[in-house]
Amino acid sequence: MASSEQASFRRKSYKLIERISFHQNREVFRAQNAFGEPVILKRLQMGQLSDWKPMELFEREVKTLQTLQHQRIPQLLDYFHETSAGQVSLTMVMQQIEGPNLAQRLQTGWRPKESEVIEIARQGFEILKYLHNHEPAVIHRDIKPSNLIWTDQAELFLIDFGAVRDIFIAKGSSTVIGTFGYMAPEQFSGQTLPASDLYSLGATLLHLLAGRAPGEMPQKHLMPDFRPYVSCSLELQRLLEALMVPDLEERLPSAEAALEAIQALSYQRERSPSGRLLYLRNADEVQIQLEPSFNPINLWQQHAPLLSVLLILLLANSGFVGILIRLVSIGSFSANDQIWGMIVWNYVIFSNILMLFAIFQFINLAGEAFKIKLLPEQMQIQFSHAPEPIQIPKSAIFQVTRRVDKVHTKLSRLGVSLSLKSSEGNNNQVLPEFLTLSDGLGKKDQHWLMTKLLLYTYQTSQNPGGYQQ
Repeated sequence: MASSEQASFRRKSYKLIERISFHQNREVFRAQNAFGEPVILKRLQMGQLSDWKPMELFEREVKTLQTLQHQRIPQLLDYFHETSAGQVSLTMVMQQIEGPNLAQRLQTGWRPKESEVIEIARQGFEILKYLHNHEPAVIHRDIKPSNLIWTDQAELFLIDFGAVRDIFIAKGSSTVIGTFGYMAPEQFSGQTLPASDLYSLGATLLHLLAGRAPGEMPQKHLMPDFRPYVSCSLELQRLLEALMVPDLEERLPSAEAALEAIQALSYQRERSPSGRLLYLRNADEVQIQLEPSFNPINLWQQHAPLLSVLLILLLANSGFVGILIRLVSIGSFSANDQIWGMIVWNYVIFSNILMLFAIFQFINLAGEAFKIKLLPEQMQIQFSHAPEPIQIPKSAIFQVTRRVDKVHTKLSRLGVSLSLKSSEGNNNQVLPEFLTLSDGLGKKDQHWLMTKLLLYTYQTSQNPGGYQQ
């Protein structure tokens, strides 16, 4: 069969349903094959070309797709050229992925949760890992929201490989291709590396979190100054910086390194210096737990100064009790002996009462427990001695402090305290002006807890009207 007849036969095998896009000489259609299955049909009209670059990119996309087999990349099903009315066109037929791209979702007002952004990032890095480890390595060069489809089944697909290049293209011969705001700085000089795709994916994630394109944000140190526009964990912000830093030597070097970083964001387990406090992060769910502990080493680490005083009292008691027993064993007391015996006896009684009180306090402190849930909109605190959790809107947290008595000594510390705006309580709940979270924490644990709570409240103070994680 002649090539023109073969092309005509193929053209008749596909029914055009809807034109999705048209740009100069390139059209994209929704279509059906001979079996009624949905496909995507891309066509390049050769007669309207002013140079050969579009044809080169089109054929390079076809050549690349023919070698790729990945569940997150639409498959190339067919490729042919045809002549109609004297006009030659190139056509590729691809697997159709049901679902809007990220740009279309953003236009509807969709704002993903932090856990969704992390999952999009994870799947995106998986795709880049496959492409960059391919033989030859494939660099997409134009990753942006409109080239990423996010299905209702939470599956990410990378499309449009028209800007793709491989490592066999000589340096300096690569045309500047990409989209402003999502292009890595080195792409402007024609240099493209695997790290360039990481930059573009990082810029896309930033767009999802901020609700605006990176190119619309002010620049600081040659990168978008995005912190005022996002409300997410500082760990995710640091990852964005590591992806979008202009200096290649400081940027994350590979998709494998990015995957390790994103997996650490999805799940985190950390204990305070003494081991009593436990920080658990699993996607959007974040908890801080204070667990009961009667471990002597644990108690010593938290309350060494006060325990030292009690130990001295205990040793002193033993000595004075020995003196009292010696005086009694003599059997006869002078007036001075009787006075001395009364002093010793009164001291022993008083110090033992003091020690029993201190031991009782230590038992309470060691048995204290609470659970703090750090939710996107509010903080929930469940104390072991309270039947109902206290619900505190995030906006009601005015300050995180460490409250102490008037005498500022190591023994006077009261614990980590929240300064609250009582007028912003939920469900007619009256919030106290101060809420002390724990009296039973040592200095290092208090600093640890304060750091976690300050990280949680940071974005509210910086961006009160911003999107919550």
